Amino acid sequence: MTTMSLFERIKRAHSAVRPQVSVTPLERSRPLSNALGCEVLLKSEHLQPTGTFKIRGATNKIHVLGENGRRTGVITASTGNHGQAVARAGALARLGGRKLLFSNAPRHYVEQVLRAIGVGRFFDAVYSIEDARYLGKPALHGFHVLLRNHDLDPHRCAFVDDALDNLRTAHRLGMSTVWVSRDRRRAPFVDWRVRSVIELPRLVFR
Repeated sequence: MTTMSLFERIKRAHSAVRPQVSVTPLERSRPLSNALGCEVLLKSEHLQPTGTFKIRGATNKIHVLGENGRRTGVITASTGNHGQAVARAGALARLGGRKLLFSNAPRHYVEQVLRAIGVGRFFDAVYSIEDARYLGKPALHGFHVLLRNHDLDPHRCAFVDDALDNLRTAHRLGMSTVWVSRDRRRAPFVDWRVRSVIELPRLVFR
């Protein structure tokens, strides 16, 4: 078995991480440049989805584990930046089945957001307001478009949203519903409530 060179490992890590992280700018630091007598550039990794550079290492580690390793699970001894990065990358990677994104926003905006937060690769298809012929959620039309295009049985689907009106429509169609909210109100058409999408993998959908 040939040992992969450091350069090959770096290239492979870049391929895994590139779709998941934001391209952050370099900013010249005037105080440091003046103090040190040279040009000092600071990379703005605080603009990453989790607020730090640690999403890079966490995302690559989740990737190299492979499917079997991800199924076994990941433990991170951190409740800070690294823990947040591992949780975010692992949660979406562990969700089974097809994952469809349904947004009431225009396509160019949806694509910009997906690139900015680095989760586009986790979705099998993306639907914007144009795909629903501008009849977005909670109208039934957009839901029917998704179900028809992917030949889906709504009773075998889970719909995740932060808006109760949208969840009400999904429930009417027979979907399991997950409300992403810190609100403790109860609604008869909500099957589960989570505070963050990071909690989704622990749910067992009917």
